[in-house]
Amino acid sequence: MRGFTIEVLEAVMAQIPCQLTYVERPWKRVLQGVKLGEIDIAMEAFINEERAVYGIFSDAYNPGETGLWLIKDIGTQGQGNSLASWLGQGQRLGVTRGYFYGDELITLLARHSHQVSAVPRESQNYHKLLLGRIDGFLGDRLATHQGLIDAGLGQKVVMADQPVARLPTFFMFSKRSVSPALVTRVNLALAQLRQSGQYGRIWQRYTQTP
Repeated sequence: MRGFTIEVLEAVMAQIPCQLTYVERPWKRVLQGVKLGEIDIAMEAFINEERAVYGIFSDAYNPGETGLWLIKDIGTQGQGNSLASWLGQGQRLGVTRGYFYGDELITLLARHSHQVSAVPRESQNYHKLLLGRIDGFLGDRLATHQGLIDAGLGQKVVMADQPVARLPTFFMFSKRSVSPALVTRVNLALAQLRQSGQYGRIWQRYTQTP
């Protein structure tokens, strides 16, 4: 397994120290496992009232930036200062069905519903953009960046300078199997990771096009 979250978690746990064993399950089963104490940590978790009943959350480790992705050099012209102004120019936007963009962004998309089209898989928007069927699409700074590189499009499609939304994510620890003291140590290690510059180096590895 690899990725930004994995590297951050392993760097944090190396300071404690704590050994990690990864288990891949569907997200609903991961949450159930945390609730029952069968899984100690869930990654990339949002905070809500239901999860707070059985989980303890770390400090945010991923800013969760959603960006507008455009064809390099062409799409960035006339982009404007915000997604609202871009949509106000009549541009066509692709989104991924089932992805939560945050309440504020969802409200904006609803106002421009005639310009917005949804696909079941984000990779479909890569091809729609290249074919000129949309003018841009929404995607996560980290996951979309890697997806474009894997598709051989890292040099052709880029994210606009400013993210259009931020939904930070957290490590969620099971209240049944993890002590609050350990979560405190995780937060201290995460702060040290930022102060040392290691967090920034990890971030750059996953946001810069090779």
